[in-house]
Amino acid sequence: MGCSRNVREGFIVIHCWLASVIAAALTCGCAGTTDDSASDTVSFMLQAGSRNAGETGRGFMTAQGDRTLINLTITGVPPWVVRPIQLFTFVYAGSCAKRDATPAYALNDTVQVTAQNSVGVSGPFTIAKVVPVPMAALRSGGYAIVLRTSPADGNWDIFCGDMKSAG
Repeated sequence: MGCSRNVREGFIVIHCWLASVIAAALTCGCAGTTDDSASDTVSFMLQAGSRNAGETGRGFMTAQGDRTLINLTITGVPPWVVRPIQLFTFVYAGSCAKRDATPAYALNDTVQVTAQNSVGVSGPFTIAKVVPVPMAALRSGGYAIVLRTSPADGNWDIFCGDMKSAG
């Protein structure tokens, strides 16, 4: 049982049952799973602040034992933000609507974002952070993550995301 060839309108059409079986097997093997690696990452939305209206963002938390990797992707920043873009990241107890006055965690070892295009002027942009807390604590404890412009750009909150509602 091999391939059969048909010529239709100048094109050779090859029918291979083996290729179909392999494609189906690969597709099934790549389908979503519920094993431990897949369940260790959850996502949450980032809401743009009034000074960054019209932009969107998404965060992904990945459990890493007693700490959590956070990857953030945003579509853009206000046009007045100086390039290269520097954003400061803070985790607050509470929610975006009502959070503590002081951040629980300042995640600012690296503040420069990465542009996903070759020019680096417009988004999307990404930034990765590590919070020294297990993901379960972030999700159940009611925390919000804030992206803030640099002091040179006014220290404005331009994104906020409730981590408690992640999932």
